[in-house]
Amino acid sequence: MRYGYDAQSRQCIEEMAELTQAINKFWRKDLKCGYGAIEESGLDKGSEAYINLIEEIADVEIMLEQMKEMLFCGDKVAEIREEKLERQIGRIRKRQTDKEEMTSAEAIERLEKYRAHAEANSTSVYDIKLHNACIKALQERMEREGSGNGI
Repeated sequence: MRYGYDAQSRQCIEEMAELTQAINKFWRKDLKCGYGAIEESGLDKGSEAYINLIEEIADVEIMLEQMKEMLFCGDKVAEIREEKLERQIGRIRKRQTDKEEMTSAEAIERLEKYRAHAEANSTSVYDIKLHNACIKALQERMEREGSGNGI
């Protein structure tokens, strides 16, 4: 490479810092500090913060490609990325399976544990009442459907 590792690694660090700033500015301005939603139809793709964010993403991607070339690690990065994506997909699937397999009785047990913890730690009365209502609804559902059925 023309510029060498020292210069390019420092440039990469600078571009990543600029991306960090752009993400934060977009979050503050366009997403109203997290109170706005990200949906394609609701994005103001012409806003200064959005355009800057996209430019900084491109700059970082360019620098990362240069770093992979310079360190001869493009294939290894791709391999590790795939492993990490598969692991995350597995976590999501497991979480979904766990939710689907929970029975009404298990849900009641979890809610009752939370209620006891909430009462012991002076959690708001609203939270406790909400959980009591959930427990009651689940108990009624169990009576209608049979206690062995899932939620």
